[in-house]
Amino acid sequence: DTGNTSAATIHFIHGMCAHIKAPLASSLDPALKGYRSSLEQGDVFYGILCLCSYCHIYLMCGLPLGPFFADAKNFAGQLKLFGHDSALGMILPNIVMAKNLTGQSEDPKEMTWKAIEALGFVSDPTVADIFAENSTSPKRLMMLYYQVWLAYIMDDLDLAEETMNKILAMPKNDRRFLGSHFANYLCEYLDGAVGYRLYAKTHRRVFRNIADRALQWMKNSQSINCVAFAQFLEAQKASVMDRANKDGVKGLYDKAITSFVRSGYSNFAAIANEEAAQYMLYHKDNFWAEEYLQRAITLYGEWGATVKVDHMRSKYEYFQNDVEQDRNALARHGTALRGRERFQSVVKTLSRNEVGGEADLALGLDEAS
Repeated sequence: DTGNTSAATIHFIHGMCAHIKAPLASSLDPALKGYRSSLEQGDVFYGILCLCSYCHIYLMCGLPLGPFFADAKNFAGQLKLFGHDSALGMILPNIVMAKNLTGQSEDPKEMTWKAIEALGFVSDPTVADIFAENSTSPKRLMMLYYQVWLAYIMDDLDLAEETMNKILAMPKNDRRFLGSHFANYLCEYLDGAVGYRLYAKTHRRVFRNIADRALQWMKNSQSINCVAFAQFLEAQKASVMDRANKDGVKGLYDKAITSFVRSGYSNFAAIANEEAAQYMLYHKDNFWAEEYLQRAITLYGEWGATVKVDHMRSKYEYFQNDVEQDRNALARHGTALRGRERFQSVVKTLSRNEVGGEADLALGLDEAS
């Protein structure tokens, strides 16, 4: 019960500790209560930190982007009303992320000061300094990692490489948050997932090194939230370093996908399915490639990432002959996605109530085997 708990206490418990032994999503309600209570008690500093935690965790957990975009804009409006322009820099990248993925931006991959400023909440010109090219601010670091995340989701490895190089150019001690902070999960995940992809693309050892370090960090972590991420990075590494072992790599991806869904990370499960599909396309296994792509587009739709759904429909030939569906309906009812006839018989769609329970994301593996 956080009813009488101060925002400072909530921040230290749920920002630094609780996520090690409890699902990340369990910190959402306490963080929001911490922010709201801070407005009543005047503990604004820690209240804003609670709000920042809420926004980041929400995006991490793959919850619907549409409602978050509307709520986060309301939060930003409250901070602007009370003159906390500097604090706005902590949540505006989250809003840009949701705006881009829901198809409400001209450039869905843009995560820059220009995109942040275009939201219309910041009036203090000094806030721009936080995101300047020479800034080592944690706010800029988070913005850069969101840029990598967007580039990765939208298949722009050139942009991902450019942004990773900016991160690597920062002083080493400024590239991470406090050791036990949950924000490191996303940073390590992207270092690993994108690092292995960039190593395969460029053969630059620096990307292999940061990816290997991220994998080791995930494996050494005591947090239950890192299990699925570690499994996925194992699959990513194997897909690059052991490409010929088709069955072994496929098994690693299946294990990671199942763990992501059981942990509630449907957005990361979508990415893992698409990565598995790319691996199957490399082996010219069109059956499993199409199977993984179908799951990915369903999960992206449930997340509300309509711009990604459109991107997949235009990129992959498997979807180009599908009957066009209303994008809003897809965002609300991702499991209603229609694919080819054989998918209706082998794909088990999961409701959000089933995710995190005993449901198996194998999504029909037994039937299709």
